[in-house]
Amino acid sequence: MLFTSQSQGNWTTRPVSTGCTWVQTLYFIILPLSAPGVVITFIISFIGGWNEFVFANVLTMSEATRVLTVRMMEIPTIHGTPYNLMAVGGMLCLFPIAIIVVIGQRQIVEGLISGSLKG
Repeated sequence: MLFTSQSQGNWTTRPVSTGCTWVQTLYFIILPLSAPGVVITFIISFIGGWNEFVFANVLTMSEATRVLTVRMMEIPTIHGTPYNLMAVGGMLCLFPIAIIVVIGQRQIVEGLISGSLKG
């Protein structure tokens, strides 16, 4: 059940009765209410897709199409594992996710709270 369906009153027809058009109702009421849920869904989906190592490893045939997490598997050599390169690669893998989370942290909190509170 959506968190917007639990709100009191009919918040989609009231603006129309006061003179707002359907587009204004969508832009000023519906989109701001659903923005936290859309952002948290995007972030969780992005993190899930970014961390899908096995799926990316199986589907990428050429070296040009492999993502960074799959390419890190090729670093260990017959002479040993260079742990400093593995650590740098791990930080590079986390960097895009960290940027997205820092930019959208307010929407993350609002989306998680709005889905957990009643009324």
